[in-house]
Amino acid sequence: MKKLPQEKVYMDHTGPVLFAGEYLYYALYCFNAQSNKLTNISRLAYVALVNEEREVVFEHKLKMDGGLGQGDFFVSANVPSGNYKLLGYTQWMKNSGMDQVFQDDMVIINPYLADQSKLLSNTDTDPNGIRDPKSRDGRFIDSSTVSLSIDKIRYAKREKVKLTLKNYKGYLGNGAYTLKVRSREQLGSASFMDAASYADAYFNVEKQIKQRVGDSLFLPEQRGELFFGTVTAQDGSPVVDKPVVISIPGKEFLLKFSRTDEDGNFYSYLRKDYKVATAVVQVEDESAQYNIKKGALGNLDLSTLTFSGYTLSEKDKEAILARSVRNQIENLFFQVKPDSILQGRPIDPFDGGKPETLFLDDYTRFPTFEETMVEIVPHAGYRNGGKGNDFVKVAQDYETYDETFNDFSSIILIDGVFVPNHEKIRTFDARTIEKISLIRDKFRLGGKDYQGIVLRGDVQQYVFGNTCP
Repeated sequence: MKKLPQEKVYMDHTGPVLFAGEYLYYALYCFNAQSNKLTNISRLAYVALVNEEREVVFEHKLKMDGGLGQGDFFVSANVPSGNYKLLGYTQWMKNSGMDQVFQDDMVIINPYLADQSKLLSNTDTDPNGIRDPKSRDGRFIDSSTVSLSIDKIRYAKREKVKLTLKNYKGYLGNGAYTLKVRSREQLGSASFMDAASYADAYFNVEKQIKQRVGDSLFLPEQRGELFFGTVTAQDGSPVVDKPVVISIPGKEFLLKFSRTDEDGNFYSYLRKDYKVATAVVQVEDESAQYNIKKGALGNLDLSTLTFSGYTLSEKDKEAILARSVRNQIENLFFQVKPDSILQGRPIDPFDGGKPETLFLDDYTRFPTFEETMVEIVPHAGYRNGGKGNDFVKVAQDYETYDETFNDFSSIILIDGVFVPNHEKIRTFDARTIEKISLIRDKFRLGGKDYQGIVLRGDVQQYVFGNTCP
């Protein structure tokens, strides 16, 4: 772990002054702190907005692609006016404390709430002497690497803009950039962390962790999102060496297996995307009752945060009124022109497998799941478990003539949730099942062999299929 480089984060965003009814859009860059190149260490980053009471307004979890991520947050009318802090970090960065975490000042103005005390100055002088609206937009930026040029200075409404990008450094100028097009800020800004300021401020951050052997630390999420917890018996003692199943339900389901250690802890990494914010965790062994507690990552120490002290004055009244009216008009037509961005890429829960699908309305309907398996579904059915419970067996799809016969049970999932006891769904009402699909491959999950995997969804989708190994 000492040899693994530390990381640092830079965020470009549409702040620092935001109004209720607007979106905060941001782009995140995560760098290797030693090489200053985009990281290949962490796969997840976190973005948080914190108020002056050190309360977290939101925390976003971003899956990075080559050290890059992006997201947005809608500032609702419930968020009060005040000074805020925008934070960007990875779990690995937490080991070096708040000095390693990206911090930038944010100001939220909510003209729809009566209480504006957090942004009102107690003096009649210009607040803090930092209210120059040109301080941000008039700043000189070094263009020796990349420059942008437009064909003219003034444009009519809806007129096409011709933008030219020039790279003066060849391959040294290649990389990921953020382009923002927006109106000039009329209210000024208390502070703003641009890329040049960030390079200076975070140049001397930690290059590796300080922890030594025996210290606790935050693990880097190198293989995906870390999911962990503890399993204990009814008397509170740790449950040792038991298989744990983590199911994220839905049509695009996710299934993961883990095993408890000597302290009853289990760990797994969620490598694939998921679209449901619920996970079901079970111990595969049903011979006893267990207590399962999901682990929680430690929080950042926010006590050292300092805020900008941005305040409003009487002269800001017209600018606030005009911007509020524009926002209300924009939000009024939200249903007419909704956001057309797709909610993530499609997820293949079958890992490329092609299931054999049967639509049950094409056949005579039978009342129970077991009868449907017997009468309609080929290559699958209940088998006698001897002294144990009966189980669903999926027939092997032999690839060679000398392949060894097995008597492994299949995995059954209900709406993506693992079902350890196949007896319990024997009499399930099959008339609510739309279709059944079957994949006959052999799988090894959590150190155990299975023949076929059974997935049954809601009344719209019941599937026999594959899942993530």
